[in-house]
Amino acid sequence: FSEISRHLPIFGETVNALAARKSLGWAVIPAKGAPVLQINSSLIGVQLKEFTLPEKYQGNNLLDTSLIFRGLVSNQAFSGAKQDNSKSAFKADSIDLLLNFDVPMAKMNGSINYELDDISVISRQDNFQSATSVDLATSLRQGYYALGSYTLGKGLVEFNLSSSDSNLKGKVASENSEVSSSLTQDGLLFDAYFTNGIFKLSSSAFPIPIDISVRNANYGFTLPLLNKNEPQGFGVRLGVLDLLISRDLWGILDPSNKLPNQPINASISLTGKSTLSENLTDFRSDIYTENNGNQFPVEVEEILLEKLNLSLMGASLQGTGGLLFDNDDLSTFNGYPKPVGSFEFLLSGANALVDKLIDSGIVDPDTAMGARMMLSMFAVPTGDDELRSQIEFNSLGHILANGQRLR
Repeated sequence: FSEISRHLPIFGETVNALAARKSLGWAVIPAKGAPVLQINSSLIGVQLKEFTLPEKYQGNNLLDTSLIFRGLVSNQAFSGAKQDNSKSAFKADSIDLLLNFDVPMAKMNGSINYELDDISVISRQDNFQSATSVDLATSLRQGYYALGSYTLGKGLVEFNLSSSDSNLKGKVASENSEVSSSLTQDGLLFDAYFTNGIFKLSSSAFPIPIDISVRNANYGFTLPLLNKNEPQGFGVRLGVLDLLISRDLWGILDPSNKLPNQPINASISLTGKSTLSENLTDFRSDIYTENNGNQFPVEVEEILLEKLNLSLMGASLQGTGGLLFDNDDLSTFNGYPKPVGSFEFLLSGANALVDKLIDSGIVDPDTAMGARMMLSMFAVPTGDDELRSQIEFNSLGHILANGQRLR
């Protein structure tokens, strides 16, 4: 279609529907017996403009909304003897969603604007079992897996909502983001990254607006799902780089404006191994209460702190280490598996940070002295305002800090 613009009367009002412009094509193409669905369009969307229902139906509510895809290319292909292997790819130059509404009877009105650029989504699944009698665990054991990823350019969500007694306004945006995931018999893997993110929120119910920015952030996890009667890997990944809180929000913590409002950096990576006695796909937390007496279906065999980095107001903390767990010994630690291993930590700038807290009035000198004494119990000085600590769990069930027994 080169141009379609229709005006359809509904309840005496107008719906302006933009179906397609410039080019729109779709086709079902057989490829070696496998159907392939393709959709291509430089512009496709739907727009509902100034749509009002009569007062006797909806109290004269107003709705103005549109969903527009630009540069859309979508492909869906099915293959395999049972057409149970599917691959799909979706790309678009941009997606715009706009919603305006006014509900007089409820005294509510607002707008939501959602914009995405350079969208690319790729997914694949093999050996999909459509029969409802086949559960997820069985499908995974029979070879089912699903892979997916998407990347985005600039993304923006803005909203402005009002009611008779309050309002809420906000903005969430980022320049680039990427998400990848996989679901296989080896477990669930998920990772997400984004850059140059901002989060702003204000309301008549808040004393001050929330305004936070971050240069880079990531989060992810690895989770085993099936009982294999052997240890399987798990993990958690979190990180933020140059997280900055607005001066107004920081002022709640530091009303005297004496603490440096510097970017916060943090990253942690935990990995380990655990043995499942049941499939987590069948997990029901209510059957593992104390009253039921059922044993929790996860035994942690090992935990490794691969990385811990934290920097805040000139102080920094780094750590590494790991523990092995003896699940046959539940007496040494009163019902918990006995850990054996150690962690090492390096703390820099702690005394200078305590001095800043005293100077700002957040911490009084007596409390600061108690904190310094507590640090001296767990750490030893190794340099100028630098403390190092080794926490050890030995095979006898003792806990030691730098060789000094704590338990």
